[in-house]
Amino acid sequence: GRGGRRGDRKLAIGCLANLSMYLSDQYFSDIVGYSLQQAHNSTDKEEVRTFIQLIGQISQYSGHRLGLFMEKIIPLISRTVASEAFEEDTEVKENCFQTYESLVERCPREISGFVPTLVEEALTYLQYDPNYTGGGEDEDEELEEEDDWGYASGESDDEFDYDVEDDDLSGKVRKACARLLSSIAICQPETLPLLHQKVIPVLVQRFTEREEYVKLDVFHAFIALLRSTSKTYGRALASEKGRGVVQNLRGFV
Repeated sequence: GRGGRRGDRKLAIGCLANLSMYLSDQYFSDIVGYSLQQAHNSTDKEEVRTFIQLIGQISQYSGHRLGLFMEKIIPLISRTVASEAFEEDTEVKENCFQTYESLVERCPREISGFVPTLVEEALTYLQYDPNYTGGGEDEDEELEEEDDWGYASGESDDEFDYDVEDDDLSGKVRKACARLLSSIAICQPETLPLLHQKVIPVLVQRFTEREEYVKLDVFHAFIALLRSTSKTYGRALASEKGRGVVQNLRGFV
C-alpha cells in the first residue's frame, strides 16, 4: 500500500543521508545533482516530496558539503513551499524550513545572499495557522457580553475560538520557522538591522501563539536576536548609534 511505500522511502532516505557523510565528492555530487534534477522536473507529487526530503536529510548529516549547490537548492525549496500542490502539506513545509535551518548553520557564507528571502518566508509561515478562527474587531464587544462563566451569551463550554483537529500539524511549521529565525540571528549577525526592522514586530505579535510548544521557540528566537545584538554591537551600544538601536528595541518590549 501507499503507507508501506512511503515507509520504504523514508528508510531509503535515511540510509542515503547517513551514507552521504562518507561518499567521495564525485558520488556526493551525483546524488545531490540527481535529487535536485528530479525534484525540479518531476510532475509526480510523491516523487517531489521524496527528493525534497532527501535533500533535507542530507543537510542534517552533510550540510557543509551542500554549499556548492546553494544556487539550486534555495530556489527549489522556495518554490516547493509556495507550491499549490503542497499548500496543505505541513510535513513538506516543515521539512523545507528545517532544511533552511541546517543550511544557515552549516553554510553561512554560501547562503548569506538568500537570507532576506528566507526571512520573508519564515515570517509568512510563522503566522501560518489555517485552523485559527478566533479574534477580530468584534472580539472586545463579545467579551463585554460574556456571562459569569466566561462565555458569551448563547455559547456553551464546548465552543472554542480554535478549530482544533487531531491532524492539525500547522504548529510544526510555525515552530520550524521560529527555529530558522533563531539560527539566522545567531549565524548571520550582519542581517541584524533587517531582523530588528522586520522580525521583532512579528515575534512580539506571536507571543500570543496558541500552541505552547511553538510559543517556546518564538521566545527563544526573540532571546537569540537580543543576545546576537548584544554580542555583535558590544560596546557600540553605548555610542549614539548603539543607543538608537536600543531605543528601537525598547519600542517592541
